[in-house]
Amino acid sequence: MTERRINHMTRAFIAEMSQKVSRHAALPNCSICNGPVDLRVAKTDEDGKGVHEECYVRRMRLKEITPPTQRLLGRRTNRS
Repeated sequence: MTERRINHMTRAFIAEMSQKVSRHAALPNCSICNGPVDLRVAKTDEDGKGVHEECYVRRMRLKEITPPTQRLLGRRTNRS
């Protein structure tokens, strides 16, 4: 490959990555997986925060199969 071709490919890669970063920088994060959430297809959790539908469904299924006592023991307490 010529140096000119490599420079062109590098500029194209940087431009593509800049577009991806700027698109994701404006998006809120999923409150479950912390990945960017597209608001056009986002769902909301019990607190009104944006989540991926798949993340929310997985969390609900996990709650269904986890015994209530384990859920209570798994919570952090703020006791001093």
